[in-house]
Amino acid sequence: MSKDKSKPNIERMESAKDVKGLIETLKYDDEEVREKAIETLGRMREKKTIDFLLEALRSIYWEVREGAAEALGKMGKLVLEPVTDMLKDNDVYARGGAAEALGYLKDKKSLELLIKALKDKDGYVREKAAEALGRLADKEAINPLIQALKDEDSYVRAEAIIALGNINDPKVIEPLIQSLKDENVEVRGAAVIALGETGDEKVVEPLIQALKDKESSIRWEAAESLGWLEDERALEPLTQALKDEDRKVQESAKAALELIKGERIP
Repeated sequence: MSKDKSKPNIERMESAKDVKGLIETLKYDDEEVREKAIETLGRMREKKTIDFLLEALRSIYWEVREGAAEALGKMGKLVLEPVTDMLKDNDVYARGGAAEALGYLKDKKSLELLIKALKDKDGYVREKAAEALGRLADKEAINPLIQALKDEDSYVRAEAIIALGNINDPKVIEPLIQSLKDENVEVRGAAVIALGETGDEKVVEPLIQALKDKESSIRWEAAESLGWLEDERALEPLTQALKDEDRKVQESAKAALELIKGERIP
């Protein structure tokens, strides 16, 4: 369906429970329209929309896939079996979408299935499995997620880090610290944020070292994380970071110092 001047009236479709019309709208060339249509289908929460939402997991549009996964996740045990079946599908998007939906469902029964999906042959599916395990935040997933930190796909490693950060357990600290040495900047960035959110005093020194990272984005994220921790060991390193060549690093260091000192810095 091509984009034209008159956009579909999604509100009218929702009022009329026009499922078929909304499904057709998912093919529209406008991203905003597609996103609104899938959200509307999700809000309807009717049994007759399940098959359409399952099919939407195969969409070439990422926002449709993610919207469908979230909508299915809100339907509860009603969709557990059909979503689980899609983990065996030949289509990569279907398997990845199924893993994502299981994360939203947060059903303990899906834990082993998602752990198994961490070893899927396709990186997209492994990424979505790691993301879903982060939503479940179950300690049984810690060891499989630590293994995923060695994945060849940087997106999988980053999602595994985020997932480990969501699990409140001392066992995740050291693997997250080791991830600060990852060659990929997004992975290191995820590790910096996750470490800051742990609130563990053991992460202060590694984050201080991250203030020297070659990438400015890591340096300012490290400064932010040190601010959240409010540990006085970071005062001198953050003071030095005020002289960083990158303005955002300077601003983050200043904000962090104000948090730790409890006073504004001129």
